[in-house]
Amino acid sequence: MLKPGLILTAALMAGCATPTVNSPHTITVFGTAVAEVPPDKFSMSLNISSRRPVSDRALADTEAKLATARQLLGKFKVPDSDYVFGGTQVELEDLDEASKGKKPREFLANSSIEVTLYDAEQRDQLIRGLINQHVGEISGVSNSLKDPIAHRNEARLAAVRQARLKAKAMAQELGQSLGKASALEENAESDSLQLQPQRLCSLK
Repeated sequence: MLKPGLILTAALMAGCATPTVNSPHTITVFGTAVAEVPPDKFSMSLNISSRRPVSDRALADTEAKLATARQLLGKFKVPDSDYVFGGTQVELEDLDEASKGKKPREFLANSSIEVTLYDAEQRDQLIRGLINQHVGEISGVSNSLKDPIAHRNEARLAAVRQARLKAKAMAQELGQSLGKASALEENAESDSLQLQPQRLCSLK
C-alpha cells in the first residue's frame, strides 16, 4: 500500500487587493491519497540438502533433488533468467557434545535456488510442486512490486489533486479565487512504500 502525504499552501486573491511577500493571503491544506496495488513480483529461496554417511551419496542425493527442481521450473515455464542456482557444498556435520562418540558424523551436502516470479498463480503452482516432490525447504517468500515508482507517482498526483480541491472549495466559500500554489513539500520515509507527511509547507 502506498500512502503519500502532501501539505499545500495556496495563495488567495481577495477582491482587488494584491497579496505581497510581506503579507500573503494564504490557506494551508493537506492532501492525502492511498494507492492499493496488488503485488506483481514474488521471490523465494529453495534450500536443498542431503545427509548421508558417504560424501558421494550426499552429493548424489542433492544433485537428484536439484534435477527435480529444474524439471518443475521448466514445467511451470519459469524463464532461466528468473532463477539462480547456488553452488553445492559438502561438509562433515557438527555434533553436539552429547552426540560425540555415540553416533558417526555424516556428510551434509547443501545447495540452493533463488527464484523470482511475476505471476501469483505460477508461484503457487511451483510451491505446491516443490512441496509434493519433497525437493527441499522453501524460505524467504516475499511479495513486492516490479515498478513501485509508478504507483508512488500515481498516489502522489492524487494527493495533489485532493489538496487543490480542498483549497478551491475553501476559497469559493469565502467568495475569493484561488491563486497559484506557492510551495509544495512531501516528506517520505526512505526505502519504504509508505510515504508520510511530517510538517507543514508553504505554497504560493
